[in-house]
Amino acid sequence: MSYFFAFFVEGFFVSRFCLSFDILALSVDEIVLTIIIIILMFINIKYIFIGLTLVIVVKWKNMITYYTDGSCSPNPGPGGFSVIKDGFPAIVGYDPSSTNIRMEGKALIATLSDAKDAECQIFTDSQFWINVATNWGNSWEANNWTKKGSPIKNLDIVQELHRLYKKSNAQLIWVRGHNGSPTNELADEWANKAREGKMSGYIN
Repeated sequence: MSYFFAFFVEGFFVSRFCLSFDILALSVDEIVLTIIIIILMFINIKYIFIGLTLVIVVKWKNMITYYTDGSCSPNPGPGGFSVIKDGFPAIVGYDPSSTNIRMEGKALIATLSDAKDAECQIFTDSQFWINVATNWGNSWEANNWTKKGSPIKNLDIVQELHRLYKKSNAQLIWVRGHNGSPTNELADEWANKAREGKMSGYIN
């Protein structure tokens, strides 16, 4: 009975952390690890905890982490945005005439375009764009891109962000701006650099 229970629990968590994704998209180490922990499970029930830990570590190791930020000074006025990927500046953008909210949205669009369908976490201090991507966008789309009968501001960015997020494997996470997080501060720094230096594109 204990081995049957172990098999059930192990199978559930392996499916949750690995096999819930397209099997063809799994990396070689994930496939090998899944096979190994199933074998270990049959040797001794205690290996279930080792197996679960290894699965979580592997999934965490393979997950991309992004931090994004937008800057506009004055607002409205010249704007810049930045994308920090796994702790390093990766993408910047510039717009000679924009707003802070638009640059925040453009940063997320650039991030999702870079991530494609890869599993990732995206940290942003814009609760507005998180709500657009995860909640409001669905109802606005169902209502033919209107909000209670009135036009939606920044509709070009809203639609593009919504489209990219729907087909992504991204998790959007809100982080308070200027909260002392080194990576969040780095995103803010590079957003200002992009605005001041009129920089756009990938950073080598």
